Amino acid sequence: MNLRQLRYVVATADHGTMTSAAQALYVAQPALSRAVRELERELGLELFARSGRGVVLTPVGEQVVRQARAALDAVDAIEGLAVTRADGRGAELRIAVTASLEPELTGGLIPASRATSLPCGSGWCAAPTATRSRRCCAGAAPTWR
Repeated sequence: MNLRQLRYVVATADHGTMTSAAQALYVAQPALSRAVRELERELGLELFARSGRGVVLTPVGEQVVRQARAALDAVDAIEGLAVTRADGRGAELRIAVTASLEPELTGGLIPASRATSLPCGSGWCAAPTATRSRRCCAGAAPTWR
């Protein structure tokens, strides 16, 4: 059992179909179905009753989803601790793009990132070469805030 399988099971329960769950998770539906089946096989439990119209949780599936939600919430809480530094700032985000892509990407991403309040120190840089891209990721190239 792994976290990916638990996320897939919870999403399938939330969406009612594997197709909708896969779309919400940005994965291929066959991959999601396979992961759910593998978990069912590993546990020896049928989590979903499948029909042509979608899926419905079985009684044991409801219990598993309840526990999966608790486990995923705990993982999110632990990841939240890792994201916050001792000084209270979030982790730094640097995105390097080539000069030809920079206007297209930053045109939509910079306003969106400002709306999400990226932490101080996050920035964008245009890097026309691989060498400059590595320097940018290392913090040596100019950035835009």
